[in-house]
Amino acid sequence: LSGIKNLDTVIQGAYIAVLPGKGNPSFDLVALESPPNMMDMVSDGLHVVLKTPTLGSLKPGSPVYYRQVRVGRVTGSALSDDAVEVLVYVNIEEPYSPLIHENTVFWNASGINVDAGIFSGVQVYTESLESIVGGGIGLATPEGEAMGKAVEQKHQFILHEKLKENWLKWKPQIDLTAN
Repeated sequence: LSGIKNLDTVIQGAYIAVLPGKGNPSFDLVALESPPNMMDMVSDGLHVVLKTPTLGSLKPGSPVYYRQVRVGRVTGSALSDDAVEVLVYVNIEEPYSPLIHENTVFWNASGINVDAGIFSGVQVYTESLESIVGGGIGLATPEGEAMGKAVEQKHQFILHEKLKENWLKWKPQIDLTAN
């Protein structure tokens, strides 16, 4: 069913999606044929680009989590110029943009990760119930000098397929009130 669009309109009826604009109020609106690139529409926050072999279940609006707290969202996607990879556009909302540094790692947090062993038992990990159904991205930043410098707009990162357990042990002190 993931290929079916706007299925909710069968139950709820048609709707129009809008974003606030700049300037004076207007009562005459022009409808677009397709949604605009959200990276161009969202002005606040930090915009980064994640590179991945396939898009998977990520879509505009998919959440981005830091320590299971929603700090951003996917704003769009496209094929790279050479069609080798997918570029996933992400907006990290204020005041969370200081979390992102050169060595921040991002991973696909869609679904559930289950590790089971005869002696270790079963461990289940998911970012949230929302990410099980609609996809999501997790992120972590290393501590101290290992985090690297803060990044500029449109910095590119690799979107890792899976979480590495040691990433969850990082506990950098990052001032979110500095902006």
